[in-house]
Amino acid sequence: MAQNDPEPAIEEIDYLLERRKTGRFLYENFKSWRETGIFEYREIKPVRPTLGDLEHLTFLNIFVHSFLYMSPSFVTWNYKLGKLLGYFSAEEALAALRLKSLVSLLRKSGFFWMLLKDRRVQEAMKKGWMEAGGAILEFDHIDKEKKRIICTMKETAASAIEGIEHPICYFEVGILSGQIEYLCGDLWDGIEKRCVARGDPFCLVEIYQHKEEISPEMPPLTREELDSILNQYISIALSTEKDMGRKELKNFSTISLSQSINYIILSRSRGHRIFVRFSGRNVGERIAKKVGLTDLSASLEYLRKLFFELKVGIMEPEFNLEKITIKMKESVYSSGVNNIHMKLCAFISGIIEGCLNEATKTTWLVEETKCIANGDSYCEFECKTQEPEILKGLLLG
Repeated sequence: MAQNDPEPAIEEIDYLLERRKTGRFLYENFKSWRETGIFEYREIKPVRPTLGDLEHLTFLNIFVHSFLYMSPSFVTWNYKLGKLLGYFSAEEALAALRLKSLVSLLRKSGFFWMLLKDRRVQEAMKKGWMEAGGAILEFDHIDKEKKRIICTMKETAASAIEGIEHPICYFEVGILSGQIEYLCGDLWDGIEKRCVARGDPFCLVEIYQHKEEISPEMPPLTREELDSILNQYISIALSTEKDMGRKELKNFSTISLSQSINYIILSRSRGHRIFVRFSGRNVGERIAKKVGLTDLSASLEYLRKLFFELKVGIMEPEFNLEKITIKMKESVYSSGVNNIHMKLCAFISGIIEGCLNEATKTTWLVEETKCIANGDSYCEFECKTQEPEILKGLLLG
């Protein structure tokens, strides 16, 4: 997308409606979602037998920020999706810890402030954040009179980013706000006052209570900032170390984060699916340029290794003279999902398409023809050029 192109319209999310409907849908159909808030405290069988149920944190952030780059107004979406996930993860975590009844009682009696100061609740939230790969969370100040909670977050994904003027942890702030909202009832929102991406030593978040559903005023990121953020995350993903700048936490996050964001976007409309695919294509082009890919087979081999290292999926390409078929096992977006009659890997197909376009200087069309979420045993992509003779030439030299 050119710098001066008009930003595509993105419809607003009705958070309370999504919390009732979409949250329950995800819980019933996405195994990873059901286990969000549980796996930190209980040993469970992974959804993905080979890759496990964590993905590299860069891939989640590449997805989010590629979409943000295309449409900076998605910042509000990003925050509200985080809030939705936070609300349900808190519910499941407290159920796993057998604290759900206590929470319900204190919330109804108006003594929810006792929950926020309860050591068991705070430690449960801290452990959940660390095990899920979110951040090192600390409760610094709880002001009952002003209905304000001040928290610090260290080692967020933003720890890997430099030179940004505005705070960028919208998703994390949303998760924390949703968790507080579940614990306390009523409506709670948050705003990031400090952020490590701006050079601050930690991220500082203020959570506050209010009576009406209103969105917090979040400073928008410029497209120049988003371009820089996206390039920085891609550079980390492509590096050998893949270091996110963390000292205590690992560089992985639960796949339920990617699955929930991806599903909610794709379920909106056909236009959103096209938009996600276009975002992926942009990423694929950037990958090919950064690596210097100029060959068809080498490009697919590079993506195969990269997807495995980032725990995106297990990619198995098959070549013939008419098309290239790619089987994808253990996809980060569809593993453990019931047959919901959808194909969920539009972003991956976009990455493949963009990478092949840039590497071969030929126009490709990559379509997802099978998906676990559509009742298939694996996901599959068909890669075709505009002219079959072009593919023959690329394969035969």
